[in-house]
Amino acid sequence: MAKQESFGTLSGAWVRKATDIIDCLAGEGYNYLHYDVTKVNDPKTFPNRQLVIGLRVEVPENQRDQATDNIQKAVLAKRPTGPGTFTVAGGSSYTYKMNEDGAALKDREIDIPIVIRGYVGKEKIIRIQVKPVKGGGSGGGSAATAINECMFAVYAAARFHILTNNWDPDKGTDEKILKQAYDKHCDLDRPFEELWADPVWHHSHCIGANMLYNKMKQMSNPIFVHGKGKNGQGIDDKQINVAYKAVNQSLANMVPPKNKFQKEDKWNPSDIWMIEKGFSLSGLEELCKEKSPNAATINDYFVQQFHAKKLVGVSLKKTTNAKWDILNDNPDLAVKQNKVKGYSWIEKNGTGGYDLLFENRGGNPIDVYLYYGSGSFDKFQLRNFGGQKDSWQIELKGATAAHGRCGGGQVAAIVNGHCPGAMPWAGKGVFFNECNKKGSNKVEITREISQALVDFKAINAKGKKTWERDLAQYKSIVANKEAPWRYSKLNGLRLLKALKNNPKKANKIIQDLYLFCSSQLEYSSIFAKVY
Repeated sequence: MAKQESFGTLSGAWVRKATDIIDCLAGEGYNYLHYDVTKVNDPKTFPNRQLVIGLRVEVPENQRDQATDNIQKAVLAKRPTGPGTFTVAGGSSYTYKMNEDGAALKDREIDIPIVIRGYVGKEKIIRIQVKPVKGGGSGGGSAATAINECMFAVYAAARFHILTNNWDPDKGTDEKILKQAYDKHCDLDRPFEELWADPVWHHSHCIGANMLYNKMKQMSNPIFVHGKGKNGQGIDDKQINVAYKAVNQSLANMVPPKNKFQKEDKWNPSDIWMIEKGFSLSGLEELCKEKSPNAATINDYFVQQFHAKKLVGVSLKKTTNAKWDILNDNPDLAVKQNKVKGYSWIEKNGTGGYDLLFENRGGNPIDVYLYYGSGSFDKFQLRNFGGQKDSWQIELKGATAAHGRCGGGQVAAIVNGHCPGAMPWAGKGVFFNECNKKGSNKVEITREISQALVDFKAINAKGKKTWERDLAQYKSIVANKEAPWRYSKLNGLRLLKALKNNPKKANKIIQDLYLFCSSQLEYSSIFAKVY
C-alpha cells in the first residue's frame, strides 16, 4: 500500500498547513517520508485542544538528532505556518535545544504553531515526533503498512460477519468484536496484539470496510487473508505468489518474449485477499503446474472467481471518503489505455502542464510535477525517494492518496522505447555519482540543469512574490548543490524535455507511465481498489 496523507475531517487551510509542513520532511540529502499521522483533533470538534495534528517520523536511532535538526531547519526556512516561532520539546524558540550535559533531548518533539487567517481561539500546533524505527531496521515502514492492512481486514471481517449495521467512524470500537473477527474470520500474518489504529486510520478502516461490504456482500462466508497467514500457509504467499511466477514464466516463453513483471504488485497490487470459506484453489494450482503456463488463462481464472465472489483481491488506500473501483477486469490493453488518453504536451508551468519550482519559501524543492490531465490532482510527482542514495521514481498522485510508482530505469525504458535516446540513463549508482558536485561531469550537469530551469521557466517564490533568475544565477546555485538534489532535479527535467521534444509520442509515453504506476499493464490481473 502506497504512502498517503489523510487528515480525518480537517479541511481547507488546516490541511494546506499540514501539507506544507509534511513537505519539510524531505529535502536536499534527506527523506523522512516514512511517517504516520498519529492524532487529528479538528478544531471545530475539539476547540479546547491545542494539538491539531500529530506526526510520527521514524528513523534509525543514531539518526534521530540529525533528523530533528534537518526538519527544524526546513520549517524555519520555509515558514509554512506564517509568522511566529516554534519550539523543540523542552527548549527555546528557533534552536534545537540540547540538555545541559550536551546530550540530545529525549523526546525529539517539534511543536509548530498554526496561524490561520480569521481563526480566533486557543493557539493550535502541529507536533512532529522523531522516533526510532520499530524493530531497529529499515523495514519499520513496511511493518507499519502490514499492520494497517491487517487491521483493515479485521474491521472488514467484523462488518461482514458480526455487525448488523455499518461501522460508525465517529464512535469507538469494541475490542471483543475485533478479536472475534480476527479469530474466526481472518488468516493474517500479524498477531492480534500488534494491531492498532489511531483515530485517522480508524476512520479510514470504518468507511473502507463499509464500502467493501456494500460492494461484495454477496460473499456469504469470506475469510480475509494477508501474507503468509497465521500458520505460514496463507494463500497470498502461497497460491497467489505461485500464480505470479507462472505468469512471468509465460511472458518469458512468448515469441517474441514479453517483459516479465519486476514486482508482484505490478501484476496484482492487492493488499488483502477475500476467499469464500471452503473454496478450493485446485483449479488455479493446476493452471500454474502446466509445463507451459498461459498468462491470459491464469488471469482469466482470477476474473471468473472475482465475479463469482469466490476469490477477490483488494488494494487499500487510506481514505476520508471511500471510493470503489475494479481494475484489469477487461484484458484488452486498449480498454485500459482509454482511462488516460488524449494527452498532449502543454508548455505551461502550472496545472495542466507541469509544476517546476526552483525556490519556494527559502528552500529548493528536489521534485518536479508532471500533469497527465487537466485536474489539479491529475499528475505524477518526479523525485528521488532515496535520501543520500539513488532512487529516482515517478509516483502517481491523487486527491487523498498516492496510487503507485514507476522506477527510474523503467521510466527511461518506456520513454526510450517510443523515442530512442530521448532520456539518458545509466546503471545503478553510475549516474547518481556523476551528479556529485565534484564529479568529472560537474560542469556539464550544472549547465544542463540550469539551462532547463531557464527553458521551462522555473518559478522562484517567497510569499506572494515571484521572480525569474537568469542562466548565470542558476549556475552559481546549482553548482553547489549536493548529488541527491542534482540527480533528482535533472531526471525530472529530462523527462519534461523528452515529452516536449517528441510531441507525437507524448500521449503513448504518458499512457504507459500511467498504466505502469497504477498496475494496469497488459498482463496485470483483476483487483478491487478501496480508496
